[in-house]
Amino acid sequence: MAVFDFSSDDVLLDIDSVCKKLCISRSSLERLRRQDPKTLINAYVQKDDNFMGLPPFPEPTLTLGRSPRWSAKALNSWIEKAQSSRTMFI
Repeated sequence: MAVFDFSSDDVLLDIDSVCKKLCISRSSLERLRRQDPKTLINAYVQKDDNFMGLPPFPEPTLTLGRSPRWSAKALNSWIEKAQSSRTMFI
């Protein structure tokens, strides 16, 4: 888990905010989070062509209870990597 600097201008995004930013459903986000780049042999992941070739989704920056939060900067960095690896995504 990354360290979050609360004195920075970065923002923590909850699941709903991440889904809204990526224009995907919660279930799609969960599939994306479960995608293991080492074991893409998983039949469930193979059927989901939308996520093939994407870099691993970042781990939550912070977890409050059972509620994960992602740094907006970390998420933007992942989006840039995803766009460079697949021009059709997002």
